[in-house]
Amino acid sequence: MITLIKNYLERGYHRTIECWNRFWFSPRDPATYCFLRIFIGSVLLYSTFMWSFDLQSFYGADSWVTVESLELRDQLRGNIPTMSWNYLAWVSESPTLLWIAHLTSIAVVFCFTIGLFSRVTSVLTWIVVLTYLQRNPMGTYGVDQMAGILAFYMMLGPSGACYSVDAWLKQRREAKALDLKKNIRKRRGQELPVELSQLTPLSWSANLAIRFMQVHLCIVYLFAGLGKTGPLWLGGEAVWHALANLEFQTLDLTWLAHWPYLLNFITLAALFGELSYCALVWNRWLRPLVVLNIIGMHLGIGLLMGMMPFGLLMIFANLSWTPSWLVRSLLERKPLPSWEEIERKQQLLPELRLVDGIIVDTHPEVIATPPGPPHAKGAGKRAPSTTHVSKNA
Repeated sequence: MITLIKNYLERGYHRTIECWNRFWFSPRDPATYCFLRIFIGSVLLYSTFMWSFDLQSFYGADSWVTVESLELRDQLRGNIPTMSWNYLAWVSESPTLLWIAHLTSIAVVFCFTIGLFSRVTSVLTWIVVLTYLQRNPMGTYGVDQMAGILAFYMMLGPSGACYSVDAWLKQRREAKALDLKKNIRKRRGQELPVELSQLTPLSWSANLAIRFMQVHLCIVYLFAGLGKTGPLWLGGEAVWHALANLEFQTLDLTWLAHWPYLLNFITLAALFGELSYCALVWNRWLRPLVVLNIIGMHLGIGLLMGMMPFGLLMIFANLSWTPSWLVRSLLERKPLPSWEEIERKQQLLPELRLVDGIIVDTHPEVIATPPGPPHAKGAGKRAPSTTHVSKNA
């Protein structure tokens, strides 16, 4: 009996560790991660650029929140002196240096968005977002907090592995090297085939960053929903109060006062969507409905309450649930797989194993390998193979 219990606990422990490692560290195609870089970077670029219209009032020597007041705040709270690490605070006394720092920040975020030197610019973009956030805490809101969170996750993985200037430059370098190899072999009279690989290396860090993003979204929506469990939301009146608030009103929707049941339904649906998000989104069949519901909510917030940057940033964060095969089908004009193929991939994918930096593919149909040349023997057939993980994962 003791041996039976011991074996049960050991198997449960090893199974838990295996599932934990598979969830966080399984290598994945970074297509979705790189796809998010473009959209999240675009919102970060817009937010940084918009400070240009009144830079001195927000970050200058006589700004609404001065460097001295922020230093006093840190001193009274016993916090780390954040202004000593803030490069905007260093140059706040000089308008020229302030504009140079601001334009450099815009250039950094732009390079990150297009995927130029993405390993470096992703880290610098995170620093830029935090710098603007800490220097002007009174002029920020939810979009700036989410920008800092997403910028941090975007620097954890290879965000420039594809759909980027870095990937384009790498392909050009490999093409030149390929031509050189072909010329050398041609001179030596060798006819060995030399082909340029079209596959993007799988990356465990891309999966780690995506998982962090997904789990963080679950936490955000859970606590946002719990914070709404008051009489205003449970009574179904919260959406009406938001739409009738002239401070946030972009469209006059006060005529909805004649449709109280519709307002009650929208309010309770939004509350249910936030509270159930962390549980239902992990079901692969319910996930599209959950994500579409939350995207519709943020789209409504952006259009009807004038908070479009925040709405777009949350929509793009929810695109982290998009599978890589769908991203490649849309961006690379590849045919969409059938439902049977999608279900088979989802069932077989957990059987991949990582051994000494190599993915052992026990089900070769999970990872598509490029077919051989038409004249090659066995061209187009799938055979068991291994896929190398990127060293820069």
